[in-house]
Amino acid sequence: MWFIRRILKVSWKDKKSNDEVLHQVIVVRVVVVVVIVVVVVVVVVVVVVVVVVVVIVVVVVVVVVVVVVHLVVVLVGRSGH
Repeated sequence: MWFIRRILKVSWKDKKSNDEVLHQVIVVRVVVVVVIVVVVVVVVVVVVVVVVVVVIVVVVVVVVVVVVVHLVVVLVGRSGH
């Protein structure tokens, strides 16, 4: 998290006599940090949703395959007798 501290840190070059400029610089840096955090959170949420969907699909496919194989084995067993 050093980069957040670095972004928020106001360097000596940015320290003008005008407090408004300083305030704007701080606001811009805070907005940048907030945007970065929001983007990271959105990416993490999307990845988690994709992983959950993939797991659900895999489980459904496995269950369907097991049920179909079971039915085929039962039907073949009955027809064989």
